[in-house]
Formats: sequence, C-alpha cells, structure tokens
Amino acid sequence: MTLYLHTEWSLDDCKAVLEFLRAMHAEVGRVPLDDSKALNTIAETARNGVAYTIRDDDDNDRIVASIGLTRNDFWYAHEEFIGEVWLYVDPAHRDGEALGLLLNECCAIATKANMLVLIDHHRPRRPNGTTMSIMADRYEFRPTGRIVAIEPEKDRAHVLQDEEDLDLDDEPDAGARRVG
Repeated sequence: MTLYLHTEWSLDDCKAVLEFLRAMHAEVGRVPLDDSKALNTIAETARNGVAYTIRDDDDNDRIVASIGLTRNDFWYAHEEFIGEVWLYVDPAHRDGEALGLLLNECCAIATKANMLVLIDHHRPRRPNGTTMSIMADRYEFRPTGRIVAIEPEKDRAHVLQDEEDLDLDDEPDAGARRVG
C-alpha cells in the first residue's frame, strides 16, 4: 500500500474520494448524503487543510483509506487544533496497516505544527455489555465512538515507520507524493 499526500487536488481526485467515502456514510451516516455538500467539503479540505489517501498498489491503485484534516479552534479557548473532517478505512483493510500509516502521519503533523490533532473514532457496532452500550439502552441514544487526541512531541521518530520518507519541509510538493 502507498500513502499519498495530495497538495494539488483535481475535481476527479475529489470525486474519487467522495465515491470512496460513500461506504463510510453507509456505516456511520446519520442523515442523507448530499453529494454537492460532500464534494465541496472534500475540495475545501484538500485546498485549505491536508488530505491523504492510501491506495492498494495490487488493486489498480484503488483507495483503501483516507483522512482529511483542517485547523480549528476550541469553542472555549483561542488555542487551535487540527481536527479530522473524515477518516475511513475500507473494511477489508482494517488489519491496522492502513490506519497505522494515517496515524503515523497525524503524529508527524502534530509534531511539525506543534498542535493537538483530534480524531473521532466511530464504532457503530459497539459490543453489548459495555458501559456505553448499557447507557445507550437506558437513555435511548446511539453512541458513535470516542475522540482520540494525538499530542505533539519533540521526538516522534520511535512512532514513525520511515521518518525520512515523510519529507515534511515547509514547501509543498506539486501533485501527489509517496510518504509511506
């Protein structure tokens, strides 16, 4: 698998991610998908934030995972954080490799930007008997997951697979580049 950082997204790139994210919506969506809104959000994230796709080299470069991140601020403070707009891994690739590549890149981003990265972890089929599933039954709500916080550290080399491949200099590269 190959992780691509896209710095110049075409309309076709955005449409490909939208097609991929339809499966995410089928799993965790709460309201109907609005194609125009979704495509605009993907394009805006790619233009003003950062977006990654992981493609399976053995399957015609099919997208198997993707994340979009943007800069946000807390409602209660002036400090900013980097927040997830979307994160989805194809069910056939949930063995940890694809997610690991994305999370390693999030660690690098947190360190480079010296900012907190917040990711929503959705788990729509929570096992029965957990505290959250018991509360959900009692109070009639549907839990969606939890928030994972990745804090910046001065030395994340122990987390990254190939730190040299990340190429996190300040100048963006044109097009897509392989980073993992």
